[in-house]
Amino acid sequence: MKNFLKSSYMGIVMLFIYVPIMILILFSFNSGESMSIFNGFSDRWYKELAHQQAFLQSIIVSVFVAVIATIISTIIGTFAALGLSKARKVTQKMTLSITNIPLINADIITAVALMMLFIAMGANFGLLTLVLAHISFDIPFVIMTVLPRLRKIDPKLIEASLDLGAKPSQTLRKVILPVLKPAIIAAAAIAFAMSFDDFIISYFTGGADVNVATFIYTMKRIKPFINAFGTICIAIIGFVIIGWNGWNLYKIQHEKFRKEMLKGTYKDKDIMRYEIKLARWYHCLNRNTFKTEKQKEALRWKIIRWENKYERAVLWVKNKRESFIERQQQKENISKISRKNFRWLAKSWKPLSLTLVTVGSIGLLTGVYIVNNTYDLIVANWGGYITPELLTNFQKEYNVKVKYTVYDSNETLDNKLYTTRYDVMVPSDYMVAKFAETNKIKPIDYVKLNAVNKDFNIIKPNSSFNGDMTGYQIGNKLFNDKNIDIDVVKTANPEFYQQCVENPNPEVAYCLNKNNVASLNNGLLSILNKNTVSVLDDANNTNNNTIANYSIPYFWGDVSLLIRPTDSNIQFLQSIFDELNQKLPSTVTGKYGITKQPWVDGRSQYVLNTVKYDEVETNGLSWDVLWKAAQNKKKVLLNNDYRNIFMLANQKNYFSPIPTTKAQADQDFRDLETLLKYNNVALMNDELINAVGDGEFDFAFMYNGDGIYADQLFAASGKEASNNKIMIVHPNATSTGKANQIEGTNIWSDNMVLSNSVGNEELAYKFMNYIVQNSNVLSEELGYTSPYQQTMDFETNYGYYQDDVDPDSGEMVNYQENYVPVGKLCTDEKISAGVCTIDQKGQYVSKPGLADGPFTVTKLDEYLVDRYNVLIAGKN
Repeated sequence: MKNFLKSSYMGIVMLFIYVPIMILILFSFNSGESMSIFNGFSDRWYKELAHQQAFLQSIIVSVFVAVIATIISTIIGTFAALGLSKARKVTQKMTLSITNIPLINADIITAVALMMLFIAMGANFGLLTLVLAHISFDIPFVIMTVLPRLRKIDPKLIEASLDLGAKPSQTLRKVILPVLKPAIIAAAAIAFAMSFDDFIISYFTGGADVNVATFIYTMKRIKPFINAFGTICIAIIGFVIIGWNGWNLYKIQHEKFRKEMLKGTYKDKDIMRYEIKLARWYHCLNRNTFKTEKQKEALRWKIIRWENKYERAVLWVKNKRESFIERQQQKENISKISRKNFRWLAKSWKPLSLTLVTVGSIGLLTGVYIVNNTYDLIVANWGGYITPELLTNFQKEYNVKVKYTVYDSNETLDNKLYTTRYDVMVPSDYMVAKFAETNKIKPIDYVKLNAVNKDFNIIKPNSSFNGDMTGYQIGNKLFNDKNIDIDVVKTANPEFYQQCVENPNPEVAYCLNKNNVASLNNGLLSILNKNTVSVLDDANNTNNNTIANYSIPYFWGDVSLLIRPTDSNIQFLQSIFDELNQKLPSTVTGKYGITKQPWVDGRSQYVLNTVKYDEVETNGLSWDVLWKAAQNKKKVLLNNDYRNIFMLANQKNYFSPIPTTKAQADQDFRDLETLLKYNNVALMNDELINAVGDGEFDFAFMYNGDGIYADQLFAASGKEASNNKIMIVHPNATSTGKANQIEGTNIWSDNMVLSNSVGNEELAYKFMNYIVQNSNVLSEELGYTSPYQQTMDFETNYGYYQDDVDPDSGEMVNYQENYVPVGKLCTDEKISAGVCTIDQKGQYVSKPGLADGPFTVTKLDEYLVDRYNVLIAGKN
């Protein structure tokens, strides 16, 4: 074993280094979307990469910043090394110690320090701060690379240069810099590499300018076009390395050839081999030792052939040497003429050429950067929250350029607003409330929003709607003074008001068509209105409102429980239901359990039975199932968001999405501490989607749109139970049958808002209007639920408003139970109870319960974050 390790050590190291690279290259040609399951070869993701405008912009930013930072830091670092080499030893040691601090120090510390410095300077975060930050951490690398080479220069060379009359500048240019050239090139390469792939410092100092590393980090779903980009980078690096080594090899061979030509020894060994062979054969021929005349004749012919080869070789070498000498003479003549007539050029053509190439390259790169970074509108959105085609089409339609920048959390966006200006942002619901109360966003003007396109009506919702549609005074069962703002709609959407509100029997073919109207889903609106906003007006009076007045919803959804439908997991659930069934009162209609049904594409699905328990309908499943699953060594994956984490415990303990007292928070903390102590329980961010899609879980909880996307990946994975649809359910257990004592879930929404510092308000409204018009495109691409009822109907193939169902509709028809947040199937019983209308029979209708709530900002937020950090620290 010891001998094996000795002989195989380097091979093991090389495998450790290069196997991940080979896997990345392989998966760049994957035909599927999985990052870990290879479905077949395709160039799909290379084509996709060419259409990722936002990602390509981040590449331009990375290259531009890296080139500028490399040039400046190499110059400063080289001259700093020259200065240090002449300094006293004490000064040199002290300076080097200071220089080493950024190298030894954690990047996060350097990043925060630079951010605080720029804030203190009052700088606007962007390209300038990004370049300065990169220069600051590149310079130490240059110094530490150049200085060792500088110390190896023989002082006698410098003294000889000065003794022979050279000026210090000439000594630097003709003696020192040529010796330092390899070290300077190495330092520049290191600086470029460090700058190009830097993440932490760029994340804190980049502002709206996002480089490649930051863009990838903020993506909600990592797509394989990232593998394609990585493969292209590897190919470029490989080409540069091979080209550089090939050029050096050529120079060595050419120098050897030149010396041999000048000495007259070129091909001497080959000529000598010919001569030795011929001499041997002459000797054999003269000795006359042949048995037959035929053998002698064969040798003669062989000698004749080799004599011809020998003569041709000698002639070729002679001609080659004469040609070489002639070229050398021509070069010498040209050199003499140049020295005589263009002395200044002969001395400076190399640095002049280098300067021209450098300036030209920087100028070209600057031009490319300016062309790609001159914008009419700046949009801040979650990573991967828009399709490249949609962004491109908007820019073409209005002949504008959009700077599309991304972030990874609402808190990050909030922090960036102190140093960066945006026009349109897409924060989550609770952050909209915070922005409104801190005067960072404007109320939405629906008159301006609808002025963009008179044929498309975006309906202002009623900010006092609570989910109850009964008792309206104006309008009809679809649109009335309960769910829409009548006064604004009259002004902003007069045609819609006439046809769809005043008319007691609205023309549904017009009023419920996504191409004509966008009105918020009533379930979503009731949730938005739970997020209240208190804003001071000019007279310092407090106006209470909701976030519905400050935002245009982008996506919405709920947090769902996902169960991998293996036999083991189904049996585990059934055992829980069997135990619950024994405790059910006799008045309860039905029994808890699981039913297997045929689904689509040859797959089956497992459905939870629903029972009528006093005031409510329940499937009997509690969020407590995650604790039981962890205890039974099931693999449990949790969404790593403190609000969602605390929701799990608070729903099972107090039937509420968020704790309202410290006592509740402490009890939730203890329960979560128990859950997270198991090694088979993992907290994940966006990588949770791929883990579920690859079937690497038993129980998970995640957003419903991510669950739909993950199930599509799971179907193609070929893993155990992939012939069954993942169970995507909403636990709503109750032990009393009371409406206020039943578990629920978090309901989230991401919303477009208008910045208070918007530069082009008219264009911002055009962008918002365009996004709403194309809500179905976004929903189909990303799987998240559209907030607009007309688009939801379109996606679930709900075509009662027209004679023929649109052939392009129904993208989510098979997932409508999961696509509609907290959806309930509309039945005759629910129609009688007023939950839905007869027109909605057979469809899933969003009907949030008392325990279903939004993300809201509370006084306990800081306390919950502290408790959450303790949980994370304990888990790690």
